[in-house]
Amino acid sequence: MTTEMEFTQQKRKAARATYSKTVIKLQEILAVESPDVDDLEIHLDQLTEKYKDFKTSDEIFLNLLQKKAGITHAEYEKEYELL
Repeated sequence: MTTEMEFTQQKRKAARATYSKTVIKLQEILAVESPDVDDLEIHLDQLTEKYKDFKTSDEIFLNLLQKKAGITHAEYEKEYELL
């Protein structure tokens, strides 16, 4: 049986992979001498959505890690001084 932590790790991994693929696609579009503006806009919108998904997965994973370690978010921020 998959634990909540394992499920969250899998979801985060998938979100990171799709985000990375979208970044690579945008880089390919921008590398062209005259990029298609519509294509660029579509992929930029996709990147924004993928980033939101990745960030949400990351926050859930961090919360689970903090719960597992028995620390609060404030303690985590104090220790690692999140930027």
